[in-house]
Amino acid sequence: MTKKTGNGARNLDAFPLDTALSKPQRVAAFLDWWAEHHPYDFAGYHEITKAIEGYKKLPRMDTEEVETMRGVVGRATKILHDKYRRELVRQRGLGARATVDSLDAIRNKAVDRARKVERDIVALHRLDEIIDVKSIPDTPENRPLKQWYQRDVKGILKQVATPEFLQRMLPPKQDDGTG
Repeated sequence: MTKKTGNGARNLDAFPLDTALSKPQRVAAFLDWWAEHHPYDFAGYHEITKAIEGYKKLPRMDTEEVETMRGVVGRATKILHDKYRRELVRQRGLGARATVDSLDAIRNKAVDRARKVERDIVALHRLDEIIDVKSIPDTPENRPLKQWYQRDVKGILKQVATPEFLQRMLPPKQDDGTG
């Protein structure tokens, strides 16, 4: 099936299917191919299913097979990264795609991950406020954890939980054009 977009046809049949690959490998190969031929365009899970299974017709969105494909796409993430040097980008209601270039990876993956790291550092710092290492009994089973927390975690938190460091973890504010 050919579906029109703003820049031409979405010819899924042009994907060079290799059935010797596992499903996650085929998904990664398809998303890499898709990023080359349809950059920044999301492929629906039914389109991914059609392409990697070699179907002649586009499956319906509400089938169990298409729903299962969502999980297969997730399992392709590591392959997509390691073999094709791309990241997986998902958008609810649109489907999935692979990053196109470094700027795309920064915008769609690095920003979110940096924000998550910042939130996790703040959460760990808050947790640290209620931990009293001195109150933990110094038993053989507690000793490795206690030493790790005192020596490593506290030291790292001192460096990264400062407002200056946390601010640097966040991406720059975007100009919304309202001037």
